[in-house]
Amino acid sequence: SGNQNPTHTFAFPGTFDVSFVIIDFVNGCTSDTLVVPVLVRPNSIANFISDDPVCENTIVNFTDGSSGSPASWQWDFPDGSTYTTPDVNFLFPEAGTYSVSLAVVDSFCGSDTITRDVDVLLQPVFSLGNDTSICLSEQLLLTAFSGADSYLWSTGAATPFIEFDAIPASIWATAVLDGCPFSDTISISERTLDCAYAIVPSAFSPNGDGINDVLNVITKRVAEYEIIIFNRWGEVVYRGRQNDFGWDGTYKDEPQDIGVFSYILTWRSLGNLKFVDGGSITLIR
Repeated sequence: SGNQNPTHTFAFPGTFDVSFVIIDFVNGCTSDTLVVPVLVRPNSIANFISDDPVCENTIVNFTDGSSGSPASWQWDFPDGSTYTTPDVNFLFPEAGTYSVSLAVVDSFCGSDTITRDVDVLLQPVFSLGNDTSICLSEQLLLTAFSGADSYLWSTGAATPFIEFDAIPASIWATAVLDGCPFSDTISISERTLDCAYAIVPSAFSPNGDGINDVLNVITKRVAEYEIIIFNRWGEVVYRGRQNDFGWDGTYKDEPQDIGVFSYILTWRSLGNLKFVDGGSITLIR
């Protein structure tokens, strides 16, 4: 430039030598040159990054990603709250699209602002229910969020629901929808009041003394059952159902010898749950 006081725009940051030459045409055309290094700082360009995905009811981390040398920050969130730190945490209570703004100011080159829409995704909220108790003869149907992308139960199952009968236990489930997880836990204990059961005595003595002469299945809240008793050779010596008289210790009208017999018991509760048990019976004379 041949101007006495020129202007110039630097396209890139860095250190540039600027030469200033003066010539005295009056006094013998003398001249002098001055070279000054000029430090050109980068402009601050506002930018930020956030967690991905952004899920409702989950704390989201927002991190300053601005270039240059910001000295101050101004965050503006859709609920009217503002923050002046480089990094902030924010929770969106509902899914939707929200505008988040960040303004930065540096000590040299001014300010810049960015406003960006943030898509907040639905969280697959569900409840396994209140802590409860079940009978040993019962099963509990537990259901997570319907329509999630994936599931994981503490049992290892990966289905929307499970039927559970082990007690006591603490069961948790996690459902994931569009990358947003949600978990819930339920504690299950044993209940003994008004529970269904079918119990086979471990021994009986069919000796005609009127005490424990007949083997019967002891039941409560049972809709039906069938017991099959085998001798040591695998022959079926008795097959009985609910309301039968019971086994009197005979096979083909012959009293059986003292010994151990095996059985299979199949029964169904009033709630229509089916159970299969097995064990042994000792016949005593």
